[in-house]
Amino acid sequence: MTLVTPDQILLAFLVFCRIGACIMLLPGIGGGRIPQNARLLLALALAIALTPLFTDDLRQTLTAAAANPFAVIMTETAMGLLIGFLIRLFFLALDFAALAVGNFIGYGSVFSMSIEGHDAASPIGAIMTLPAMALFFILDQHLKVIYLLQNSYASVPLGTLVDAEASLKTLLMTLDSAFRIALQICAPLLVYSLAINVLFGVLNKMVPQVPAYFISAPFVIFGGLALLYLLIVPMLSEFSEVLEISIRALGLNG
Repeated sequence: MTLVTPDQILLAFLVFCRIGACIMLLPGIGGGRIPQNARLLLALALAIALTPLFTDDLRQTLTAAAANPFAVIMTETAMGLLIGFLIRLFFLALDFAALAVGNFIGYGSVFSMSIEGHDAASPIGAIMTLPAMALFFILDQHLKVIYLLQNSYASVPLGTLVDAEASLKTLLMTLDSAFRIALQICAPLLVYSLAINVLFGVLNKMVPQVPAYFISAPFVIFGGLALLYLLIVPMLSEFSEVLEISIRALGLNG
């Protein structure tokens, strides 16, 4: 019978620090609607499953932990938070772009419940974010994030400090990619709403007696919803494809 030693418990705890921090920020899993016990048990299960893969690094980890255990714990937690935040950035960017679209097509004063939290959100944001999050699980991208976590130990082994410059570059590149794709897929709706509002603004200047706002509102809302209905599938397909590429670029192989 194999006995569990204190060194192995320490190793599992350090693995849990990185995985648990990442799970806390992952889309869907890390949302406020998921019970904390479920997230905790999931992180524990993943940590226990992955710990045997890093027994070769046990001596180096114990040396670093003995020198400064608090620094090792903070480093592992920071690495997990970085990976989770890089994935969540795409959904934050999509939510931001969807909120802008909702304001442009007349849904700025209409609120609904957020998908992941309990705050008020735009209905357009819910319409776009919920399918994108569903595709995140349907396409097994959450499993690819777990593989990414496993492979992250090759570039940043247990007990080693995170390269701040490289992490900052990765964060900026991911931020640029996330907001670029979010604005690109929402661009048709933004262009439509801008064009039709400019046209009705010109009409209001030419014929001030016509209540342009009451005439334009139904056109803006109906046209925006019709355009969203026609484009939602290619929008979400493009978003999922870019998210897949970004996960691979972060270090996923295979």
